[in-house]
Amino acid sequence: MQLFKLIAVVTATILSTTEACKCLIGGSSSPIGTHACCNQIGGNFQFGDDCQASSIANSLSSFHSCCRGIGGPSDCGCPSGCI
Repeated sequence: MQLFKLIAVVTATILSTTEACKCLIGGSSSPIGTHACCNQIGGNFQFGDDCQASSIANSLSSFHSCCRGIGGPSDCGCPSGCI
């Protein structure tokens, strides 16, 4: 039973892993902000409101800072050191 729970949690975590990043304003996605920040750091903007996470993997701090600059956080994890 414990193994089943562990497998369920790991599977859910893998499926929920973010493959795209967004800027959030007021808790909602901001396509305009996401597009601006994605372009600013040279990422790939896709699907009308996502910045492809793999295209900004080395710039997550910059993406997060840009999103903060327009009024909200990023929905992607930010490396330590982000404010």
